[in-house]
Amino acid sequence: RLVTVAVEREADLVATNLAPERFAIAFDLVTGGEARRVRLAVPGRHNVANALGALAAARAAGVPFDEAVAALADFSGLKRRFELV
Repeated sequence: RLVTVAVEREADLVATNLAPERFAIAFDLVTGGEARRVRLAVPGRHNVANALGALAAARAAGVPFDEAVAALADFSGLKRRFELV
């Protein structure tokens, strides 16, 4: 089954209402007519797109959706790229 993901466009998993924060980003995840607020501990629209892909893969692998969303919230990214010096 093909699952589509998009940031602020129509798809099966959609991220809307992006709210950049200092070293983080929050967004509304809309799927199946249901919305939930998600916060990532890594900044950037590109990380929102990556998170949507990870959620679609987790769903296809049978991971409960709430567990996948919680795991994303705990992901702090790669230390070398976002390390404050």
